Amino acid sequence: MSDVQDLMLSRFLTLYGEPKTDSLEAFFDEYERALRGMARDVLSAGADRVIKAQEFRSWPTPGECVKACNVEAERMAIDRERFTPKNLDRAPWPTPSEESKKRVREMVEAAKRGMMVEAPPRTLTERSKRMTGESSGG
Repeated sequence: MSDVQDLMLSRFLTLYGEPKTDSLEAFFDEYERALRGMARDVLSAGADRVIKAQEFRSWPTPGECVKACNVEAERMAIDRERFTPKNLDRAPWPTPSEESKKRVREMVEAAKRGMMVEAPPRTLTERSKRMTGESSGG
């Protein structure tokens, strides 16, 4: 069974019954020809889109299936592009030190145990001291 038959046509048979045609084999061949080369995840998502959009209990055309698959393929490409990290080697922040990584691991472990971890003590800059009223001069 081809991917088109497995991921799309078998679902349509379940939902819409056997198509009204003189040649079932030729009917299915048209879908195969139209959808040839589509990836499995695209076919599956395209079938989902067609099924959700079908308002009547009738078979969608091969063109409707191709259009749905193309929309899904484009959506998947955009998602891959959007969620793929880029240029991490040229990130504007410094590489974390081993000490920093260790501290983060400790904080994560403490959070898992439900405990609060105190932040390391920090000294205020002169500007911060003036803003909080802790400045000795002025």
